[in-house]
Amino acid sequence: DKGSSGGDLHRFVESLKSRLPVEYHSRILSSAKSAVKPVWGCKADNINVSPPVDKFIFVHVFKTAGSTMRSFFDHYATLCPSKSYATLTSCTSIEPSSLNTSIWKPCVLKYDRKDGERHNLKQTPVPKENLHSYDMIGGHFRIGLMDHLDDTGSVNPRNRHLVFVRNAAMKYISGKVYIRTKAQRNLTSYDIICEIEEEIKGMIQSQEHHMKYTNYLLTPTQARQRQKESWSYQQRAQVVMQNLIDYNCTIGVVEDMKGSIEMLREVLDPSRQASDLFEAYSGDAPTKSNVSPLSSKSILETLQQELPETYENLTEFVKYEQQITDFAVTLHNLQRQLQKDMMADKR
Repeated sequence: DKGSSGGDLHRFVESLKSRLPVEYHSRILSSAKSAVKPVWGCKADNINVSPPVDKFIFVHVFKTAGSTMRSFFDHYATLCPSKSYATLTSCTSIEPSSLNTSIWKPCVLKYDRKDGERHNLKQTPVPKENLHSYDMIGGHFRIGLMDHLDDTGSVNPRNRHLVFVRNAAMKYISGKVYIRTKAQRNLTSYDIICEIEEEIKGMIQSQEHHMKYTNYLLTPTQARQRQKESWSYQQRAQVVMQNLIDYNCTIGVVEDMKGSIEMLREVLDPSRQASDLFEAYSGDAPTKSNVSPLSSKSILETLQQELPETYENLTEFVKYEQQITDFAVTLHNLQRQLQKDMMADKR
């Protein structure tokens, strides 16, 4: 009911305020509301959106449902042929000197789908002007990259961003399993656990932490600034959390795929023209394109139950990433509640 909803909203907002500078406090609700507004309809632009949305941008953070969402957007652009989609990769290390030029190095335009037809491109370097024609762009690149399409680099309020987050320990283990089994197929869970123990022990001794969100959730300009000014881990985490507000990011959560897809349905298909697609992706099954031969969940459970000291070291190792995940999950919960309230008001 409304009373319960209001209490949840207050609790979510207060939790977010505690992690943000005071100048952000008044913007939390407006950002969350913007993040869950519809952007367009599937088969016709019969949704009145003001201002109109230029692009829907999926920032694919490594090991956060990326394969699932790339497949989702490809299918969406098939069912909704008025909307085009492109996948980029290798853009997180884009050369700063390339941002305001006609070619973005070393970005790769892997494939696109226009008018319902898929084209495998593998085009590198990427002519920037080619990206203007797409409604949706996803892949491995930094938040804010598409602001440079008009050569200003300032936040474009007509772009909408989607970011998924995940429990930091699971994200780290999943990444380790993916990279190591890709290089050596016959590795066992025991091998991975031994490597994790060794790596974490050395990192903790040298006071280093796992912080890969910043490869995607710092803007290209911020990434350059971070290197010049040697930002601390806490500073990096703080700027990432602020970016999620600055860019009105729609937040998906790997551990809540059903809720995340339900939220996206209202954003991308409010008139229910592609219901079967959203139903198909609202389960917990991973896509076949990126299934690991080893279970990250089982590895994490082994660490928790049989190697508590290593697990404690792991949580210390990923603590700044977990700060970001906790903040983003709270923002996701706020967005979900706001969206439910907005839908209830329409009834």
